[in-house]
Amino acid sequence: DVAEAKEALDAYKADADLYREEEAAQRLAIIEEAKAALDEALSIETVESIVAEAKADIDALKTDAEYDAEEYLAGVKADAIAEISAMKAQIDLSLYTEESILAISTLYNNAKTAIETAETEEAVAALVEKFEADLDAVPMIGEETPATSESKAGGGCFGDISGLSSVFALLSVMA
Repeated sequence: DVAEAKEALDAYKADADLYREEEAAQRLAIIEEAKAALDEALSIETVESIVAEAKADIDALKTDAEYDAEEYLAGVKADAIAEISAMKAQIDLSLYTEESILAISTLYNNAKTAIETAETEEAVAALVEKFEADLDAVPMIGEETPATSESKAGGGCFGDISGLSSVFALLSVMA
């Protein structure tokens, strides 16, 4: 019934105060357009379709609280990016190899991208902590990387590669 459909749409006017001015105006416009379309509806299916579409359009509008949450998270993200930028800026690059400098840059870019796409404040905080830990793990000049220390200790899946090449050279001479 068209009258019931209009009443259902009018019920949406009640929470207009949950929305910012622009969204409240859009809600009202959606309701009025749907009610006008209902006056032209020739079947129950059309009435149901008009109401469903109007409700979906209204539900897609963001509330003031949703905007506040997004704005807050954007501020948290901006602060986190400033924090990791400051960490990166404090690094004395003269203490690092070219490879380590590239690693620092990659870590920063990856952390920044991850922070920008994070969906919660907790995720942002975890990403900042991870960046700091990863940054601390980048070897300085003279420090051994995990791969170097494994190789010297005979670790890794092939142990000391230079020793292996000697073995292959010896085997090829014997063949």
